[in-house]
Amino acid sequence: MAANRTGRPGRAVAIAALLAVFAGTWIALDRTEHRPGWLTVEAPAVAVVGQRLEIRVTLARSVEAAWIDCTLHRANAERRGWGFLASSGPAYEAVGGRTYSFVFTVPEREGTAVAFALVYLSPTGRWQDGTRAVTTRYMPVSRAGAAPADLVLRKTRTYRYPTAAEAAASAAKQGERRPRG
Repeated sequence: MAANRTGRPGRAVAIAALLAVFAGTWIALDRTEHRPGWLTVEAPAVAVVGQRLEIRVTLARSVEAAWIDCTLHRANAERRGWGFLASSGPAYEAVGGRTYSFVFTVPEREGTAVAFALVYLSPTGRWQDGTRAVTTRYMPVSRAGAAPADLVLRKTRTYRYPTAAEAAASAAKQGERRPRG
């Protein structure tokens, strides 16, 4: 009996140490992911075909004056077959610290399994002149509706996305690396 009593505290300490290592690793990996800090985005968990979809963007106070725009894009179940899905309208004048609401009606597109928002800043409001861009996490596309809880706006992860100029520079660099002939 005495061996069991002395073994229990040791087991609890080992479990606590494992949990601490796991939590520390999770925090370190989460912070090294280099998520964009110039905005926060709120979105629903699901995009429903034929219904209103709102993406709410709040810019950090440090964001320079520019134009902000948001478009909705799609991918198939294999995360391929990417494409444009919808526009929310013209760009807004962007001011650091302000919140912007972008509203879409999710259209039916064959093969669409997920939707995601692309948010960008540009001095002209045009994608081709963009200076910063992010995408949101994938939202499953539903054709049969969604639970009310899935339609509530919640803070969502954003991921850095190459601007048109960055993508062109990367493509040019890739072309330089390829052997000729």
